[in-house]
Amino acid sequence: MAEADWDYRPRHLMFLVTVVDDRDGEVIGDAVVRLVERDEVLACHVMPALTKKNRPSHVMLLLVDGGDDPDAVAEEVAEEVMALTGSTGVDRFDATCYYSVPSRFERVRVVHGDEEWEVSVKIAEAEDGTPVTVKAEFDECRRIADEVGLPPREVKALVEAAARVGGWVDLEEGSVRVQRDA
Repeated sequence: MAEADWDYRPRHLMFLVTVVDDRDGEVIGDAVVRLVERDEVLACHVMPALTKKNRPSHVMLLLVDGGDDPDAVAEEVAEEVMALTGSTGVDRFDATCYYSVPSRFERVRVVHGDEEWEVSVKIAEAEDGTPVTVKAEFDECRRIADEVGLPPREVKALVEAAARVGGWVDLEEGSVRVQRDA
């Protein structure tokens, strides 16, 4: 397993929130894809809602790191939200504090015959080092699964198990291997 990269620490967290009325799923989905490509946007969530007169709508919630200039970042991201969704307004809520479990990314080696890959795995740990969450990057698992003819969920499960024990995956054997010191 390669050396882990720890998550960076945001400098100024804020939430940007908008209600999007009368937009189809493709417009909203495209907006999410484009917004999460921005470095400042840490997460984007969309929830169905009803507005006045029982109109269907969606609430879009973005977690944004404002960095050294939160006002400029918020304005720029809000303008993109409105351009992409047709929303007429975006609300900003600054986080005065936040709580999180430290997380890091590791790479897990995956082998199938002469083929070899590495899969990114996000590991969040409690203070005592106990894993809270171990999550393999699904797109990477799916790509490998397609190449070797396995279901992506099987590759993902093996990769996550290997990450928990500091091992690697042998797909031909369908097993997790751990290198033991002699």
